Amino acid sequence: MRKKDIVFGRNPVLELLKSPSEIETIYVNKNTISSDLKQMFDLAAKRNIPVKKVPIDKIEYMLYPIFGKNKQSHQGIVAIKSSFEYVQIEDVFYHIQDSGKMPVFIFLDNVSDVGNFGAIIRSAVCFDIDAIVIPSRNSVSVVSSVYKTSAGAVEQMKIARVNDIISTFEFFVNNGFQILSLDIHHESKDIQDIDLERPTLLVMGSEGSGISRYLEDFVSQRIRVPMNFQAFDSLNVSVTAAIAMYELYKKKMIK
Repeated sequence: MRKKDIVFGRNPVLELLKSPSEIETIYVNKNTISSDLKQMFDLAAKRNIPVKKVPIDKIEYMLYPIFGKNKQSHQGIVAIKSSFEYVQIEDVFYHIQDSGKMPVFIFLDNVSDVGNFGAIIRSAVCFDIDAIVIPSRNSVSVVSSVYKTSAGAVEQMKIARVNDIISTFEFFVNNGFQILSLDIHHESKDIQDIDLERPTLLVMGSEGSGISRYLEDFVSQRIRVPMNFQAFDSLNVSVTAAIAMYELYKKKMIK
């Protein structure tokens, strides 16, 4: 752990939570009582950041390798920032364009489970997806548990984290992407019938609510994966994503 990855003290951690910085975990002394804690817990919950209540000795133990015997005024609160380096989606796109390859990206909308995220990353690496795009808020992010759930595949995947989702989708539209969303409840096209003559963005929504309404205007084609809909009408988002990525990968291999 590096010194620059640690933030401690009530106000510094609170300000960190209000910033777009990626936070892996927040540790709070289990005996700490403060009016600031509720606001801190609320912000952390909104951003899906785990908060762990631990003994004060645990916090001292975490800081010792970096600060040694120099006591720090941590006030019983320490935040660990993520050291994962996100990419800029424009850089990835232009690099692929220069190589002559037809890009295929995935956008995860309202996906909050790190287990699903890790599984999707692993499948994306196996099926040659060029990049995964996630929102900066109300979404999963790359924390230490994702390294485990992806079986380390996260190290091989380019992941972009965007603040302005609308501008990001406008970028995709302006650069000729076909935007596909998986949807079994509306008129949709079998994914096996999709061509990859254009750059492709596959949008995956949450299992409960699907993709956000404001993204539907950007969708050029709703698609579905073939399955026995009479037996059951839904799959886990990571399973659906894996099947969709496999079908797209087959088409790329034929070309």
